[in-house]
Amino acid sequence: MIKLNLGCGIYYKPGYVNIDKFESEIADEIADVCHLQYEDDSVDEIEASHIIEHFDVITLPFLIAEWFRVLKPDGKLSIEAPDFNKGYLRLLTRRKLKKRNIMRFLFGVDLPGNTHKIGLTPKFLKKMLISTGFLNLNTVKPQSFKNQKSFRILAQKPKKISLLDKQGLITTFRSRIYNEFMGYDVLFLDSVENNCISMIENQYDYDNREFFSIKSIVSMIAIFALFHPKIAKIFISILPKVRTQSINANILDYLEKINSPTIFLSVWKKWKKEKMDLVLNFTRFQDYWTKRTSRFLTTTKNFTDTFTYLSNIQGEDCKYFSLELIEIEALKLTNLGIKLFTSKEYKKSQAFFKKSLKSITSNALNNWNLARLSILLNERKYKTLNYYQQALKQEKNKKIYREIQNEVVDFTHNSSQVKIDNPIQIRN
Repeated sequence: MIKLNLGCGIYYKPGYVNIDKFESEIADEIADVCHLQYEDDSVDEIEASHIIEHFDVITLPFLIAEWFRVLKPDGKLSIEAPDFNKGYLRLLTRRKLKKRNIMRFLFGVDLPGNTHKIGLTPKFLKKMLISTGFLNLNTVKPQSFKNQKSFRILAQKPKKISLLDKQGLITTFRSRIYNEFMGYDVLFLDSVENNCISMIENQYDYDNREFFSIKSIVSMIAIFALFHPKIAKIFISILPKVRTQSINANILDYLEKINSPTIFLSVWKKWKKEKMDLVLNFTRFQDYWTKRTSRFLTTTKNFTDTFTYLSNIQGEDCKYFSLELIEIEALKLTNLGIKLFTSKEYKKSQAFFKKSLKSITSNALNNWNLARLSILLNERKYKTLNYYQQALKQEKNKKIYREIQNEVVDFTHNSSQVKIDNPIQIRN
């Protein structure tokens, strides 16, 4: 029998393979519990005592999917963790010294492998275990840290996992992505959830009878390919072959070869966008490229005339292409503009605000700051008014709208009365 004690720390559990990333003297294996070096369906039992709270809420479903992967059918999982609700209630009633100990127990300390990143409750964790596919959940008496408030949950992997079932498909998909993209940060995992996992959930719940139709599968593969072609290839690999045998994946190989996410980000910036909501613009872009990709997933026709020109485009620095990534990059550019505005480097500041607008056209803050820079740089009045006009069209907050409007009135009647010392910064 193979039994794993994950994140053992300084507590050695006899009869188990004790695994820890930091404690080299005690552990049998120095390894990351996020990516276990065990085959699928090879482990009989996993003990995870006071380790799961060391991972954030985004990573958690991917981590549990990885543990699910290595467990044998009928394999057992035992998880113990601090009970955040009970710990918080104790904080309200205990004296100063005990409060310090409770906080240390709930949040950990600043040592490698000892920082806690999430507050857990039995209800929350049970829901996550069930959504992963675990069965026969039981809450039992904790076995460690008896002076503090913990909880312990026992769970079991089912005898059979069906990839025709939503639960089995998503858990397998998460685990494969988690292991294939090990060097990527947590923002990538968050984007995977928003762009890939949520799509599977929504499509399956909408009409699970049509989920495995060729049309539906091709549509999902094309959307995943825009995000990252390797994700699309993973999705194909876990689907039953009878559902994917007619799909021609050559286009995915080509997109991966040219590192398509970097190119799609460049194309997005040059894309002719309407002066509308970012999500609508992105949906239009997504529809255009997924339709083109879908066309070549179901045919053997040559795609070079349609796609080869992409390889000649200078790609941007990015690891995947998503709406979240566009928003983060545009926000950084805006704040670089604000920083340079503050240090009175007006020309450089203007360039960053304009660059940010190439990614997101509907940004009132950028246009408002560009209007102010236009005044400071003594540009023509119509240019300044155009920036103000765009800011007014895009601003939805009534209070901020009135502030811009008042500034426009002052500028129109007497531009010298408009006092501009600093940029406008609005943090939503």
